[in-house]
Amino acid sequence: MTSPAPHTDASTATPDADLAHVPAEERAFFVEEFAGATIVVALAEPDPVTVASVGRAATALRGGGSRLVAVVGTAPGAVGVDRAGLARALPSAPVVLAGPDERA
Repeated sequence: MTSPAPHTDASTATPDADLAHVPAEERAFFVEEFAGATIVVALAEPDPVTVASVGRAATALRGGGSRLVAVVGTAPGAVGVDRAGLARALPSAPVVLAGPDERA
């Protein structure tokens, strides 16, 4: 049994800071557990640390044939999400819908 990972403050974390806190056995468990599944996550205006974490998770889960669907929101009047940054973090080119009926 492993001890819980120490808490990392997202405001001071580097994009790879949490990778060392996820034991390889735990990552392997989730890759196997979700093999072939489609996983949907909702993100409210993700910051760069969150984008990097989602990218690492998507890359690991891809090894088990999983698909990740990220629904990314923005607050009214907000500048918006760094779509290019999010796309770079993912293991393959995403399909991006800017609204219900259009691609960005």
